[in-house]
Amino acid sequence: MVQPKIQGNHRAYPKELAIYVERILLEETDAGLGKGLSVSDIMAELKARYGYEVKRDTVQGVLNALVDSGSKKAFALQ
Repeated sequence: MVQPKIQGNHRAYPKELAIYVERILLEETDAGLGKGLSVSDIMAELKARYGYEVKRDTVQGVLNALVDSGSKKAFALQ
């Protein structure tokens, strides 16, 4: 299971995890058609595609970081 490292007051995730989550969002969602993914769906896709097993709060943290960085797909899911 991928665990975020605590650095200062925030948790650091492996860079590829954010890339994988954003890729899943881009490939599997269509906000215009009402198709979206739950955190559980993203967790399942991470495991199936990349072998990453992560906790729900880890995925939520990555989604929040993507929103903060301006990812349009992540923002549409919030």
